[in-house]
Amino acid sequence: MSHSRSRSPRSPREKSPVPQKRTSLLVRNIDQQVKPDELREFFSKFGDVRDVYIPRDYYTQKSRGFCFVEFLKYDDAREALEKTDGNEVLGKTVKIVFAREGRKAPHEMRKRDRPRHRRSSSPRRRHYRRSYSRTPPRYRRRDSHSSSR
Repeated sequence: MSHSRSRSPRSPREKSPVPQKRTSLLVRNIDQQVKPDELREFFSKFGDVRDVYIPRDYYTQKSRGFCFVEFLKYDDAREALEKTDGNEVLGKTVKIVFAREGRKAPHEMRKRDRPRHRRSSSPRRRHYRRSYSRTPPRYRRRDSHSSSR
């Protein structure tokens, strides 16, 4: 007996069969001091740039060393990637790929940028909770003179 599963109609959670062409580029290894306007000017020679976003550390507000450049057209983004990947952009050699995700809100980055605490080399102390709802255990009293036979 063969078991076959019938598929229900495509649910809205499933991805569409035709993948969307990404128009955002992830540009890694940018200079810490570079401004979004400078990046917009540089990448606009490949086509119309919709947005330039430089993520910053949530706590220090310093650049994280990469940016997202979003183009209006996929072909312009592809051309920018092909012509600038591995080359110098505004003073630094960059690595460019198509971005897999969209822009994140600051509260989403807060979890990721949380300062990491060092663990001490000493073992953790175990904390035991006492239950005050029960009466404390009774201890047996040992008599040195009594013996059980």
